[in-house]
Amino acid sequence: MRKLFPIRFHTVPLEHHSNFRNLYFDIGWYGVLNGSTIAFLSIYAARMGATTGQLGIISAAPAIISLFVALPAGAWLKLQSTKKAVLWSVIGFRSFYIALILLPILSDVISPSAQVQLITLLIFIMSIPGTALSISFNAFFSEAVPDQWRGLVLGIRNAIQAVTTTVTALFCGWLLNTIPFPNGYPYVFAIGLLGAVMSSVHLFLIRIKTPMRMNDKVEDKNNQTSSKTELKNRINIIVQTIKKQIRFDIFRGQFGLTLILLFFFHIAQYLPTPIFPVYSVRVLKLNDQVISMGTAFFNLAVFLGSTQFPRLIRKYRTNVLTGSGLMILAVFPILLSLAKGAPLYLFANIIGGLGWSVCVSSIFTYLLESIPDSDKSAHLAWYSLAINAAILIGSLGGPLVGNWIGLKPVLLLYALIRFGVGFTIARKG
Repeated sequence: MRKLFPIRFHTVPLEHHSNFRNLYFDIGWYGVLNGSTIAFLSIYAARMGATTGQLGIISAAPAIISLFVALPAGAWLKLQSTKKAVLWSVIGFRSFYIALILLPILSDVISPSAQVQLITLLIFIMSIPGTALSISFNAFFSEAVPDQWRGLVLGIRNAIQAVTTTVTALFCGWLLNTIPFPNGYPYVFAIGLLGAVMSSVHLFLIRIKTPMRMNDKVEDKNNQTSSKTELKNRINIIVQTIKKQIRFDIFRGQFGLTLILLFFFHIAQYLPTPIFPVYSVRVLKLNDQVISMGTAFFNLAVFLGSTQFPRLIRKYRTNVLTGSGLMILAVFPILLSLAKGAPLYLFANIIGGLGWSVCVSSIFTYLLESIPDSDKSAHLAWYSLAINAAILIGSLGGPLVGNWIGLKPVLLLYALIRFGVGFTIARKG
């Protein structure tokens, strides 16, 4: 065990034990959500007849919404404590998982094409609070976890998520293979809802010693005071804050380079994402149990890779780890394009999981290293805009190119793009 977890857990100060424990339970229950609803929603849509273009829109929906609401959401969050912002956002976001349970139940009433449209609509609506959650949680995590413990906590969180996602995905795959389609999916989506609720409970239990607003101080003290009682002044503060966040001076330093590199990172990551479900279902003709095993293998690899992150972060810079992880991820679409059935598909997921374990553990720390503690909100708002623009480009552009040149050639093209972007981040970041 010492080789898997090189840092002794009892060295963590007692004052952080409760928060770290709740962060671990949070991500553990999120893994249940990830291994059920999140893992199988695109598969359900594909089996309902969704095209790569429609799956691209579903994948891009959060990015589209974020481009419109990121700055207003960031301004609103500045008026809240980070914990309050996270809790309201997570409740608004995850409550929509209830509606997903009803879709397969009503499959005899709602046509497959209408189901795909409803899934798309739900994703668009729930992405509004989801944008606020993505912005606020970064600041919330940085308040709950001191700098020196972030590598350890992120590594353990990723390992726990991998385990719970693996177990849940295997169970859901068995369930879907046992119960005729689509009758198994209400149970799968209900499991996801349970994970979402329990994850939210543990976020609520986290305690911040000195509750702060989303960083920057609002300079007008009169407006700051009156914003608590007058809606008009509160709106004025939000408008003023949005204007403050539209700043270009923050791009002059390391943050500008980091943002550009992460922009291309997410384009490379999302270009093939809408291709994978359709390729797995219609080209490889895999059943849900094999797909669930792929998810399980992927997350098992994430677990094994995450246990080594505390050791890696002491040896290598975060940009090197982020870039290297993306280069490993480039192998996944190559192997998928060569697969004829389950064996190579499962092996591809193992390699992809190892690559993702490095990326997901390092990318957040890589970003925070370029952001001053006194000015988080403006930087995070721009990060949200840039990254969601990248997701939008990747999710919508990926299927378009795939329809033009074919699914197998496009997987090889996107593998090359992933490798090139990863190499650039490792060298220049």
